[in-house]
Amino acid sequence: MNVLNRVTLKTLTRNKTRTIVTIIGVILSLSMFTAVTTFVSSMQDFMLRSTMATDGDWEGMLSNTSYGSLETVIGSDEVETSFLLRQEGYAMLEGGKNPNKPYLSIQSFDDTALKRLPLRVTEGRLPQTDTEILIPEHVSSNGGVSIAVGETLRLQVGLRQDSEGYTLWQNAAFHVEDEEHLNQLVEKTYTVVGLYKRPGFESFTAPGYTAITRLDPATLTADDTVTAYLNMVNTRNIYETLPALVKATGSDTVIEGYNKELLRFHGIDPDENFNAVLYNMAGVLILLIMVGSVSLIYNAFAISVSERSKQFGMLSGAGATARQIRHSVLFEALSISVIGIPLGVLAGIGGIGVTLFLLKDKIVNTGVVDTGITLDLAVSVPAVVIAIAVGLVTVLLSAWIPARRAARMSAIDAIRQTNDVSIRSRQVKTSRLTRKLFGIEGDLALKNFKRNRRRYRTTVFSLVISIVLFLSASSFATYMTAGTDTLFITANYDLRLTDYSREDSAMLLDRIAGLDKVNKVSSSIQFYGTFNADPALVEDHLLEEQPLDDGSAYTPVALSQDGKAMLSAYVTAISDAEMKEYLQKLGLDFDEYNDPDQPRAVVIDRQKYMETDGRYVDSHIFKKQDSLEIVVTENTAENEIAHTAALTAGAFADEVPMGAYSAVNTPSAFQVIVSDAVFDRLFSGFSAMNERRGTTLYVQTDDPSQTEKEIQNILTENHLATDGLYNAAEAQKTQADILLVVGVFAYGFIALISLITIANVFNTISTNVNLRRREFAMLKSVGMTQGSFNRMMNFECIFYGLKALLYGLPLALGVTYLIYLSMNNGVNLPFMIPWSSLIFCVACVFLIVFATMMYSMSKVRRENIIDALKNENL
Repeated sequence: MNVLNRVTLKTLTRNKTRTIVTIIGVILSLSMFTAVTTFVSSMQDFMLRSTMATDGDWEGMLSNTSYGSLETVIGSDEVETSFLLRQEGYAMLEGGKNPNKPYLSIQSFDDTALKRLPLRVTEGRLPQTDTEILIPEHVSSNGGVSIAVGETLRLQVGLRQDSEGYTLWQNAAFHVEDEEHLNQLVEKTYTVVGLYKRPGFESFTAPGYTAITRLDPATLTADDTVTAYLNMVNTRNIYETLPALVKATGSDTVIEGYNKELLRFHGIDPDENFNAVLYNMAGVLILLIMVGSVSLIYNAFAISVSERSKQFGMLSGAGATARQIRHSVLFEALSISVIGIPLGVLAGIGGIGVTLFLLKDKIVNTGVVDTGITLDLAVSVPAVVIAIAVGLVTVLLSAWIPARRAARMSAIDAIRQTNDVSIRSRQVKTSRLTRKLFGIEGDLALKNFKRNRRRYRTTVFSLVISIVLFLSASSFATYMTAGTDTLFITANYDLRLTDYSREDSAMLLDRIAGLDKVNKVSSSIQFYGTFNADPALVEDHLLEEQPLDDGSAYTPVALSQDGKAMLSAYVTAISDAEMKEYLQKLGLDFDEYNDPDQPRAVVIDRQKYMETDGRYVDSHIFKKQDSLEIVVTENTAENEIAHTAALTAGAFADEVPMGAYSAVNTPSAFQVIVSDAVFDRLFSGFSAMNERRGTTLYVQTDDPSQTEKEIQNILTENHLATDGLYNAAEAQKTQADILLVVGVFAYGFIALISLITIANVFNTISTNVNLRRREFAMLKSVGMTQGSFNRMMNFECIFYGLKALLYGLPLALGVTYLIYLSMNNGVNLPFMIPWSSLIFCVACVFLIVFATMMYSMSKVRRENIIDALKNENL
């Protein structure tokens, strides 16, 4: 080790406070970089495992494929692995209670498919022959038919065909009124060897429960139709290679498919807008961390160079070259990095690991199929390497400018320290008004800023960066929380039972109301009609054309031939008890809204939907007004008006009654809430109301899971389908957990950024005060009292704070606007200024400055004047 490096290490050990604070800054920076990269790798691992558990481990699919044509595909150099499925046919589920799901869909999987597709066996085992079968558990819970392991099933298996002879599969829902039937029936006997959880690849509209047997590829003929699932050698080219493989089969009937969720989490997404918000917000996040880190570490090295300027001058006078001086500063940066970077990486991994562990129960993939997969810590080598690389670049970049400045100083200027304190004519002159307002102490404080411009600017810069970082982080958290909330449509009930007959609904309402944990049960009936409104009533942006990807355009709210805005109205009637309670909350009179002769309604005008450019929107249709005359129409198949109903919207409200949507998911629809009496008067003659099956029930309960089971038992006892039962509380819990997770990470980010900014300000001010010990000693030696000395320092704190706020607040608002623009790519939100954070920030600026100054001055007060005058800052 050369002499300069040994001197550098000696300087670091002598200036312990500054060295420790700088190391802490590096640790904080690296911990944040590592936390971000490790969280990304953990999230990617979580989403991949969740997708595999729901959809299976495959990337591309060829369906409706003859087995003979697959030889060219499976043998292709582009295909890594493949497995096969075959639809054996459908069999009637004897005794099934669900009228929309009357079949067993018999499918055979080869051995690889049985391993690679998500089959979560809860009892028994997988089938090993084509005479053994695996039955889904929801045959019992949803279909009302109990099938036990070990039973023998004799089934008539055939093709499902409609009245015109077209073959129907699982993607075609069953409709009672359609004249479909099973054809080409063949009797098959199976032994039930296992039960498994409902598979993610079975949609809720599928007409058959997926029962699985084993497929032996050796028994297939060249003409047998199968589905092939593929994993590619080069996954990134799948959107080019799979169509080429389809073409290679030589068949025009082959249909290609992609496991888009899996590909998306591999970073392969043909939809450029999908990750727009993620990439933009991640860019802002990384930028904020880097700015905070660079400002903190740069200031530390800038102060170090200023502190060591006389040392550099002496070394230069002794023969040290500019290159050696520059390398000395960079060696100081590397020495700090050797300690700070490993500790920062460990702190980042440990911090995100503890966070994920504490949130383990909140970040669970429930989704359509509850896989139970949790977000666990997944440390990847690339994530750690990226964090180290970015951190090292940040440290070296922070030290590079001070290193160049140190190398350019002449020996004489460095020894005399004229670069730090340089006075020219009139530069330290202050106005008489300054002395009159602030006294001699304020005048001295201002003269010090003019005399030590570089140190003054460094301190103000640190404060400005701290303000910008804190308010930017607060804005980031605000927009993330608001954006996440925009994606969700909340419900004010726990359970919902949909589309039962009026008689069944009345019976269910009585039975459910008598359950122990149930607090409230309400019913509603809904009519969907159209309303052609005056365009002047509609928000202007909904009438403007929006571009589509194919170059065409569409209008969120279309205009009819006669120039009217074509809207949809969801008219919902709720029970009298619920209507009274709802109107009372709104301060409205029930009798006024329950008069069939003068029908009045409450309009819920709120929509949450996705625009064609991929942005989520939370908006309303109508311009602000007190009342609205609404004419709801029912049209015939020829689009002619069949019936009309006129009513007055007496109030607009954001709050909804139990069972109504908090928002609808289309830009051209709104809700109308009426009483039962008004609804019957207006819509009893409408054909849709005469044909509709029934009403919807809504339940509030203390124990949604237990109540759900009890209601399922009631439905099964009365031979009613259970697929109309929906647990909204579970979905709401998932949404609440997501909001909690977003909040934890957002405000955790604020906390870490705040630590960086506090360390930045502390390091800058405390070191500047330390460098001014001789100056303070000289002032005391000429008779400045402690009171005057304190007032001078207080004025300095005030000037620091005011100057920092003057520059910092506009810059912070500018960054906030950039965050808004980034978020606006994915979620349409208004521009929001975090006022509470802004006020808190202003208070904290002065608090931190005064606290740091007090800490630093406490050391100065204890120092002997003679010793301070001898100090050479070496």
